[in-house]
Amino acid sequence: MAIFIEVDSHNRIVFSRVDGVLDFAACKEHMTRLRADPTFQQTYSQVLDFRNVDRLELSPDEVRILAKQTVFSPTSRRAFLVSTDLQFGLARMFGTHRDINGEGFVGVFRTVDQAADWIGHKPEFVEERLAKLGTTNV
Repeated sequence: MAIFIEVDSHNRIVFSRVDGVLDFAACKEHMTRLRADPTFQQTYSQVLDFRNVDRLELSPDEVRILAKQTVFSPTSRRAFLVSTDLQFGLARMFGTHRDINGEGFVGVFRTVDQAADWIGHKPEFVEERLAKLGTTNV
């Protein structure tokens, strides 16, 4: 498992990618790293890329626990980029729980075009930034 994160303060967006196994510990680590990053602000948007996850080890209860954690502001736009039905379902479950907790801007998408549109950036910009995440682990 590898978690790649870039906080882009200029564009007010967080780019995240998980490769390999996605489990409860990886999700908690991602949240902890964001909170500890001095350049991160809760009001930023996020693109979280799950397309390189080859195995999901998250239960519905763990998704519910994770969704109770507040990392972003209620008005932040968050785009979860997925490639499988299972990823889609778990991400939607997370988004539904965040909506119940007052954060209604979690979208789940299968294409970069859709995710980029959701957060208000051009697809080429988003794809380029996600591609660069694999070259440096911040």
